[in-house]
Amino acid sequence: MSCIPMTVRARSVFELTVATGAPFDLEFRVLHPGGEVRWLASRGRGDLDDDGRVSRVLGVNWDITDRMRIEQAALAAERTARDLLERMLLATSATGLGIWESDADIGELRWDPQMYYLFGRAAADGSPSKIWREAVHPDDIDRVNAQLLDAARRGRKLEAEFRVVLPDGSLRWLAVRGMPREGDDGRVMLGVNWDITVRRVAESALRAKETAERASAAKTEFLSRMSHELRTPLNAILGFTQLLELDHRQPLTSEQRERIGHIRQAGWHLLTLINEVLDLSRIEAGAARIEIGPVPLAPVLHECLTLVSTDAERRALRIALQLAPGLAADVMADRTRLKQIVLNLLSNAVKYNRDGGRIEVVAEAARAGWTRISVRDTGHGVSAEQMDKLFQPFNRLGLESAPIEGTGIGLTIALKLAEQMGGQLEASSEPGVGSEFRLTLRHAVPAGPAQPAAATAHSR
Repeated sequence: MSCIPMTVRARSVFELTVATGAPFDLEFRVLHPGGEVRWLASRGRGDLDDDGRVSRVLGVNWDITDRMRIEQAALAAERTARDLLERMLLATSATGLGIWESDADIGELRWDPQMYYLFGRAAADGSPSKIWREAVHPDDIDRVNAQLLDAARRGRKLEAEFRVVLPDGSLRWLAVRGMPREGDDGRVMLGVNWDITVRRVAESALRAKETAERASAAKTEFLSRMSHELRTPLNAILGFTQLLELDHRQPLTSEQRERIGHIRQAGWHLLTLINEVLDLSRIEAGAARIEIGPVPLAPVLHECLTLVSTDAERRALRIALQLAPGLAADVMADRTRLKQIVLNLLSNAVKYNRDGGRIEVVAEAARAGWTRISVRDTGHGVSAEQMDKLFQPFNRLGLESAPIEGTGIGLTIALKLAEQMGGQLEASSEPGVGSEFRLTLRHAVPAGPAQPAAATAHSR
């Protein structure tokens, strides 16, 4: 048997004993002839003679191989367990999983670091049990606690979802999965939590979208059916007013004719409202028929100006049309819908203008590939607060009781039609000065020959 070379520390300890007689306590390996390595423990001290010199060294040796093997196996197991734990914590952290353990016997809840993160807290904020009671949404905590107790009592898996109130007041949705630890009769539950906020928000948005779509479809169907039900008696009312006005055998008195005129005017107003509501519902549902193609711009503008000229002359309004040089001849639009938008803008400019005021219609090149049609008036204008509500349906900005007729839907329809044709409708206004509406549409073709600048129009 030979001794495996000592370590530096063991040799220095033994040499100290030989020199001074100091006691020693060593553990070292020996190599048996068959090649087996054994561990020995050695304890001893040096004897001193009368002169204080070490005369001999006395000691005992014994085999500690089995003990050393057990200790080494325990250390290896500890290292393995530590490595596994570190890897598990790394995996759970990377996947967002928080690990928890609930002990019913001592009423204790234990968390890993990821659990604190999921609850938006730190270990310094208190025990997991305290944080749990404070953070889980009040409407959810009783339900989740009952599910946890039921799973533990029945020895079943726990599956639940609940909300956590973060320190800043925002909400986070968490999912929890757990199961009783084997052999503990449900007293100890092990589980994981993870963040499902994105999924819950997406599901909520999808449900809201489906609800809105169902409501929109129901509204469209209701309006479609009601329009026929309302238009039939309205047409009859309007027809009878015309018969009464045209009856020469029993002519109306001037007072009766005035009253019939009020009935006819109210009927036509109601019929216009029904048609506009129907039009808006079709546009919102994407059911409006729009055929986009090249549309000559100048003829459409002239047609619209002709249609409003009588009302403009009645109020002594001057209207000027200017087609800027270099203007593209055609725009990409639906001709009927383009005419509808421009006519609505011009009608508003007439209705809400001052007597003797001015209306300017300017068609010019906007950014590359786009044409802008601007309609400006010299009306009373609207405030910045009212501008935010300008395109809201049925909102007449406080003019509901004014003598000016209107439904408050026209601009909403114009905005949606402009967007469905790939364009934009914008507005600006200054109280006491007037308003400007800008319709922007794509060129149908590259800019053609320049249109002559013109300032024509219907004036009194």
